[in-house]
Amino acid sequence: MKEGELIYNTLEGLKKRLSNNRLVVQGDRGFVCEVEFIFNPPATVDEVNAFCRRVGFELPKDYSNFIQMHNGAKLFKPWFGGGVELFSLDEIIENKLDYMPDHWYPIAYFIDGGYLLIDANKCKNGEKDYLIWLGSFILEEAENLQINFEIWLDRYVIAQGEKYWTWKRYTVHNYYKTHR
Repeated sequence: MKEGELIYNTLEGLKKRLSNNRLVVQGDRGFVCEVEFIFNPPATVDEVNAFCRRVGFELPKDYSNFIQMHNGAKLFKPWFGGGVELFSLDEIIENKLDYMPDHWYPIAYFIDGGYLLIDANKCKNGEKDYLIWLGSFILEEAENLQINFEIWLDRYVIAQGEKYWTWKRYTVHNYYKTHR
């Protein structure tokens, strides 16, 4: 599979499972709920190019493919709040906060806290592991997820909207202390 193709397969597979843009998922501790998916219309190639000129770097191929399919989305949105909002091109600019380094661009916000960011320096250098997880306002706690957007999205869908990249923090020694 070539870079940028997984995004199509992931989204098409997900959409086949949806009924009225909804899906029943099971989360941790046996919690079951119905979640909603909202997909924005696509961005045009001209809009993507204008965004790239504005920010001064080329979007990675896989992420650009996503934006040209859906210029943003809300995924795994339960009725009580939660899920993730994948930003449109305009929302990326609007959500860039002053404390974020200049070369980090937020592409998603998790309703229960945290940002997914693109490291533009890694993109400029041709590095494929450009996604950053910023789970708090403390920059020193930011984590390079060592993956690109399409692999992140594929795993996020498989994990049914759970923050799978944080699971390694929960061992048998601390799980029961943090999940009461």
